Amino acid sequence: MGFLPQYGLEGRRATAAVAIVAALAGASSAANALEQPPQYPIGVGTVYDAFYSPVPGLTAFIYSLNMSDASLRNFYGEASPPNSSLAVNALALRILNVWDAQFLGARPITWGVVPVAYFNGTLDLQNAGLGVIHEGDWMLGDTGIGQGLSWHFGNNWSAQVSLEVYLPTGPYSTAVNHPFNFGSNMVTFYPNAGVTYWNHDTNDTFSYKLQYIVSTENPATHYQNGDSVEMEGGAGIGLGRFGLNKNLGLDVVGFALMQTEDDSGPGMAPGQKSQLFGLGPQIRYNFEHGGLAIKWEHEFDGKGICQGERVWAQTAFPLFGAEKPIEPPLK
Repeated sequence: MGFLPQYGLEGRRATAAVAIVAALAGASSAANALEQPPQYPIGVGTVYDAFYSPVPGLTAFIYSLNMSDASLRNFYGEASPPNSSLAVNALALRILNVWDAQFLGARPITWGVVPVAYFNGTLDLQNAGLGVIHEGDWMLGDTGIGQGLSWHFGNNWSAQVSLEVYLPTGPYSTAVNHPFNFGSNMVTFYPNAGVTYWNHDTNDTFSYKLQYIVSTENPATHYQNGDSVEMEGGAGIGLGRFGLNKNLGLDVVGFALMQTEDDSGPGMAPGQKSQLFGLGPQIRYNFEHGGLAIKWEHEFDGKGICQGERVWAQTAFPLFGAEKPIEPPLK
């Protein structure tokens, strides 16, 4: 992600961007690449990600994120501008329906997600003659909708393919005194596929998800993000084998975001691509008809993006269904 190309730092307007959906936070660096970060909550789908209820019905997912110690990183991985920071507290609600139908041996799934967050950011632009800009506010983020197919293979394996689309419903401004945007002002498409292994007897699990990210042009800046690829997942064991509650599990989870194509638009600097990686522990608990997960993801090797520490709390529970099977907590 990078500055909107006008004036200021390195000949470009010193405006950072923040797009948060279901708890994703990001901000710009001092060069072009991903003018807006992906609206999808990078790092959220780290366990049970391809498991959806085999029984038709509605499920609610609630996601909470605290992002702290975040700094803007240039393409050398350095904090730039210096003394700039971002903190985010985000909350999102996702409602998912498993349809009472079959297509290619799978059940269709449909969902929508609505995020809200409070962000507190400081951008030090004294070297550009713009002073120090501070901003903090509650805002509604870009909303997402998705359609997919969910398969179950035997007792332990499941898979899904889907298309998620994020719409520019969050507020967006190009004003210099409004550097942290909550909305993206663009439509972004996320075709993705994933697989999950979940042993219901031992509570051992493995999940992997791969998605491609394609954005439309921002009509306010005529800038278009280059395509990106994102991978996330996790693996863990049930703690019942150690004499603890059999519904507890401990995992190692992580994600990787890598820009694959250059941005296009006025002031575009070719050859500079954003990237970000995250890794950390997660503890999960499956209760009768739902679950809860808490995790910490340490971000590292960020380039052209905002890098920090993320602490998540996620839960899921059925709203309506023909039956009430045990539901894992994460998607």
